[in-house]
Amino acid sequence: MKDNRRYLLQIARGEQPKQSFIRIYTVINGEKKLQSENEIEFDEDINIEIVTSKAELLELQK
Repeated sequence: MKDNRRYLLQIARGEQPKQSFIRIYTVINGEKKLQSENEIEFDEDINIEIVTSKAELLELQK
């Protein structure tokens, strides 16, 4: 975490610290593969999928 104040404040309040991540996936031939994962200062996780073909994109929308 870049800024530990929020993390330490959650511990001081007796809360379980929440870490949020941005994850980037690629989908090649129907196989989902994690490309990168970085911690972010946001309340929710963000998942991004990069699809390599129009056929795979249509399959994901079903």
